[in-house]
Amino acid sequence: MKIITRDDILKKYKPLIIAGPCAVEVREQLRTIAKALNEMGVKILRCQLFKPRTDPDSFQGIGLKGLPWIREVKKEFSMLVAMEITDKDQIKPTKGIVDILWVGARNMQNYELLKAIGQDERPVILKRGLIATVDEWVKAGKYIGLDRVIFCERGIRSGADSMRFTLDLNGALVAKFDHQMPVIIDPSHTAGRSDLVPYLAYAGMAAGMDGIVVEVHNQPEKALSDASQQITPEVFKKVLNEVNTLYKLRRQKEAPSAIPAFSVQEAHLKKKHPLKTLLFLAVKNRVGILKDILTVFADFDINLSKLESHPGDSKNWDYYFEVEVECEATEPRLIQALKILKELCQQIKIIGEN
Repeated sequence: MKIITRDDILKKYKPLIIAGPCAVEVREQLRTIAKALNEMGVKILRCQLFKPRTDPDSFQGIGLKGLPWIREVKKEFSMLVAMEITDKDQIKPTKGIVDILWVGARNMQNYELLKAIGQDERPVILKRGLIATVDEWVKAGKYIGLDRVIFCERGIRSGADSMRFTLDLNGALVAKFDHQMPVIIDPSHTAGRSDLVPYLAYAGMAAGMDGIVVEVHNQPEKALSDASQQITPEVFKKVLNEVNTLYKLRRQKEAPSAIPAFSVQEAHLKKKHPLKTLLFLAVKNRVGILKDILTVFADFDINLSKLESHPGDSKNWDYYFEVEVECEATEPRLIQALKILKELCQQIKIIGEN
């Protein structure tokens, strides 16, 4: 299995989405949920085999015997897998199956576990402890390596008792902007009730978070753990649409005043009222690159009047696209789209306008 990096799953042109059941229960349950999420375009599946619980008599997870089921689902739907590690002895058996390791809130300050995970190479979701400060959260991440960590704000304990936990967007924003860390939120655990999960997801996305992780179950009322906070695939589909819309609106408001680091061939800019812009986009070959590029244009409501693919003639890229878009080079929506496309392309040029 190829070892992915944090940069492979964090994209500036779309939010990070992780979804799946609170806990893996049986093979068919996992497959049913994975199939529904895959049809929505979700690429990362939450697969928890261990459940640290306050009550020793409650469901604790099925353990490593569920790894073959995860392997089957991963292969069938080509999804990445995120799984919580509760003991250092679980790290090695998950290699080759689990793509993203996960440290739960109760283990945020389990420093021996963090050190052991630090010896691995996979990206890590680090949940904030129930009463941890942002400083403690960041220092816990240093045990693993901050270049591999994605922080997850899942709600903290406070004097408020209207929900299971209090979603601390203040702390999440400090972690993101003061400490330059990617931060996602877990609206399921902070709410503790399914009807509020969508609204907390929207709040986090509007505030500037990088993504969400949501508990999704095909039959929440029969779930063996956290039944009250899990939502159905049908509800999650609506949440996903709204989250993507909010993320798109955020990006559109971040347009810079000028196009940075793009080559413009002035000889082509002759008409007084240009309506179309011709672009050169050089890329490395990988699965899904064209889809990602087209998604960026669609997000900014930019229509393409021409798209041609050509083999590369440079060692720096494999091939390039010649793209004609129906807007001027100076339009803010194209400026911001190009800013995001810089993350996908090896080189971008504005060839001209007509």
